[in-house]
Amino acid sequence: MFLRAWPVQTRLGGRVLSRSWCSFTSPTVGDRSQRRRWWGWRRPVALAARRLSVRMEFDGLQLEAGFPRNEPEPEFRHEGEFVSTTYADSLVKPVPRAQMPAQLDGTALMWFRNDLRVHDNEALLLGNRGTALLCVYVFDERQFYAKSRLGGYPRIGPHRAYYIRECVEALRDSLRAHNNELYIEVGLPEEVIPRLATRYGVRHLVFSKEVTCEEVATENAVVRAVQQATAAANAPPVQFHAVWTSTLVHWEDLPFHVPNLHGGQAPSHGDEAQRPARRPLPSVFTGFRKGVEAAADWHVRPPLKCPERLTLFPLEAIEGGVMDWAGQLPPEYPNEAVREWGDTQRKLLIERPYPDPRSCFDFHGGEEQALKRVEQWIWVKDMLPMYKQVRDDLDGGDSSSKFATFLAHGCLSPRYAYAEVRRYEQQNGASQSSYWLLFELLWRDFFRYTALVQGNRLFQKRGMQFADPPTSSAASSSSAVIERQPDLTPAAALKAWCDGSTGIPLIDAAMRELRLTGYTSNRSRQIVASFLVKDLGVDWRLGAEWFEAQLIDYDPCSNWGNWSYVAGVGNDPRGAYRYFHPLKQAYEHDNEGLFVKGWLPQLLWIYPQYLHTPWNWDEAMQKRVGVTLGKDYPHPIVRLREPAHRPKPPDTPYLEQIDADIGEQPPIDLEVPAHWVTPMNEHLRKWDFKPSEPE
Repeated sequence: MFLRAWPVQTRLGGRVLSRSWCSFTSPTVGDRSQRRRWWGWRRPVALAARRLSVRMEFDGLQLEAGFPRNEPEPEFRHEGEFVSTTYADSLVKPVPRAQMPAQLDGTALMWFRNDLRVHDNEALLLGNRGTALLCVYVFDERQFYAKSRLGGYPRIGPHRAYYIRECVEALRDSLRAHNNELYIEVGLPEEVIPRLATRYGVRHLVFSKEVTCEEVATENAVVRAVQQATAAANAPPVQFHAVWTSTLVHWEDLPFHVPNLHGGQAPSHGDEAQRPARRPLPSVFTGFRKGVEAAADWHVRPPLKCPERLTLFPLEAIEGGVMDWAGQLPPEYPNEAVREWGDTQRKLLIERPYPDPRSCFDFHGGEEQALKRVEQWIWVKDMLPMYKQVRDDLDGGDSSSKFATFLAHGCLSPRYAYAEVRRYEQQNGASQSSYWLLFELLWRDFFRYTALVQGNRLFQKRGMQFADPPTSSAASSSSAVIERQPDLTPAAALKAWCDGSTGIPLIDAAMRELRLTGYTSNRSRQIVASFLVKDLGVDWRLGAEWFEAQLIDYDPCSNWGNWSYVAGVGNDPRGAYRYFHPLKQAYEHDNEGLFVKGWLPQLLWIYPQYLHTPWNWDEAMQKRVGVTLGKDYPHPIVRLREPAHRPKPPDTPYLEQIDADIGEQPPIDLEVPAHWVTPMNEHLRKWDFKPSEPE
């Protein structure tokens, strides 16, 4: 007799109660369908109905019937704790605010992670209750040096690496302004923090709580290492405090029941008797939004202010010279950051990548920049009233708030942004646009709470729905692809997508913007993600890993939640039927081709009506505009059908139209965005993109 595991679901009245890896097989039992009927479906239903917790262990994998354990897929089973850990495995969980200690006896160590700010940082305020406060940030070399599991991409690309560095520098400056200091080191948190805890007699370790597997595994590793270090040194035990700091709606105020979320006693509210029983967290955003909006002012707590003077840095650390070293974050490659990783030496803090002048926004990290952006965008430029109308623009520094880059690293509190929007509404009146910005903040909360509940299913190919995403051999039924290159393999399709060389101009422009700046608009992200999954049939997780490497505003919950949503295996009620037709999106959002031509200057002289369909460029047209497919611009790897509605083509034949536009000299009154006119000319100096003279 032997044991085996595969995914099963627990249903009651047609509703999925749980999914888990669970099965039992025997040589005496028949085929797989019989085994599934015998154990895979009946037994979990009985166990879940009785709310039992039966653990089984085999092949190094622990399973639990009843509430799902969210175990990884087979190809990830043996990759260790950093893959199999879930939020439920957290050694330290947040407690209600009323149960937090009023004072902390002894030195507190504040471990900064993705909460790089002093405003509205409840973890910092809790650490400030100690007799001394040691603030620490560790550049986790595991994140900076390692590669992604499937694609082998860098976990953190150069744009985000430098952005994080700016955030840490700004945090150090903020702490100095509040009478404290930031200890900065490169290494593994589970090695650095225990050493500091024993050296300076730390009695309390405070940190912001994260929800996804690698972050939780890092927390657990730090907790275990600190416990072992203090025990070996015969020092008093350290108390651990995990604080919830990342969401707009605090978990205590959430109108839903989220299992295993907190430690300590259940929170009690003054109006708890009047509140209806909390229902489970909805599986779709609409239910989550309506539940939050039903409460007065959404139960959003006011942001907390940082004291003018924080508790002093530990005296022992100051006398040991740590303060002088911590204040020096080397401008380029610090010696401390060079590590032996495999067969090569890796450098951690790289200099800032060359800022592409075509970027729609000059991104700089840090709390000061975050608060300045809120002030400028909401109050000075007064962009909030038109946000709903322009938020889907592909380009433009102010078409979207750009708050996501600051929220992802904790430089900006979502509650602070919420408070500023509400203050604007009080002075100028509410509108659909002001609501829509708060609507987007709720999406961020929804993805984070969903990641907490769903666990590692968020990172699995079949996702939270256990659905089969499209493959290269069977693209989505809604795909607009009518022809593919005969020799196109999934690996070649993925490389063309990453490099921005698919031959589909809108896709290539967005992917080149992402690679060169670390940013692309939300609409562009949806279009390129849909194209990779639904049109090319590539594993959606490879796209999510590429975004993780490239995006400045990468957040695991939002990134992987959005990718699974687009792939049809996440929280989208439409599932696989949601599709972004690349040509339809191009005609709606870049009909004049300004965005595409900004990032693909070799296509500058192609008339917009023909810009997005390279398969229609015949040799005569290519000669006229000085672009040769396969040389100046790649052949399209797929051909797309036209959408049902598209702009009306010009009445004149296209060659005459191009000749009329070009004339004998390039047009000087070309209407292009002001922020890339000059940079584009600079780029054209090193490219021979001048069109051939008309015959």
